[in-house]
Amino acid sequence: MGQILGLGVTHSPPLLSASGDTASRIKRMMQDPLLPECYRSPATWPEPMRQQWGNDEGQTHARQHRDELVECMQ
Repeated sequence: MGQILGLGVTHSPPLLSASGDTASRIKRMMQDPLLPECYRSPATWPEPMRQQWGNDEGQTHARQHRDELVECMQ
């Protein structure tokens, strides 16, 4: 139906929580025993991901991302 009407709506997790705390998913993933040790430290992540993680474990970026999604849907 979305193809016919040209509509679509994201079901992205940032829209499910008003707090925007989607960075908590990364924290949980880092505790996964199956995750290789080399990925557990932000120091080993790609630069764009480290910038998004920032000094507040991704909280600022998560809020900004959610706000952008909401703005684009209005």
